[in-house]
Amino acid sequence: MENKEIIQKAILKAEKNGYKGHLDYCPLFLKRKPDLKKKLTKKELMDLVSELWLRHINEIIFSHDFAKAYFLDKWQQMLQNMVIKKNPLKFLEKYL
Repeated sequence: MENKEIIQKAILKAEKNGYKGHLDYCPLFLKRKPDLKKKLTKKELMDLVSELWLRHINEIIFSHDFAKAYFLDKWQQMLQNMVIKKNPLKFLEKYL
């Protein structure tokens, strides 16, 4: 699975459990111009946003809020394990 797809699926999983931190990295033009969302396909929109999330990957996946929503009860242990991994996105992929 490509990194873009991993981050999309990981954030959607965390979002289902209440995570909203990724919204801080969505472009303001999408927040201010909801009609623009209608002009983009869902795939185009997700690709655009995923590219932005990948630029801020460490801030997102290593945050306590993300880890709590993604890993739930074992979030501290899982976050500690993820921090030492060479490729933390591949670590997240295992738990999708």
